Amino acid sequence: MDTTKKQILKEIEQYRNTLVLNMFEVCRLEGFDEDEEDYYYVLRNVRGGFTFLSCVGSFIPLYKKIDEKDYDHLEMWFQMNCDTYDPSERRYMTYEELKT
Repeated sequence: MDTTKKQILKEIEQYRNTLVLNMFEVCRLEGFDEDEEDYYYVLRNVRGGFTFLSCVGSFIPLYKKIDEKDYDHLEMWFQMNCDTYDPSERRYMTYEELKT
């Protein structure tokens, strides 16, 4: 595994399943993908769809960058509005849970 890929995977592990900004859109960082040409961050948008963001670009992490109450509020609204929302299965972690 090359050094660049290792660095990308380390960054993804740090922010996996947290909310991030992709340009002006709030998304959840789901994981990593690659093809023969590039590496990609896999992001889920609020409509439940996926975006494959080239790792040449980047995302802006929101966890630990905004107030805990505001982050939890965004998480709640993201989850409630996501097409894949199932109230019996909470997919996100609160700010407090992420700290542990």
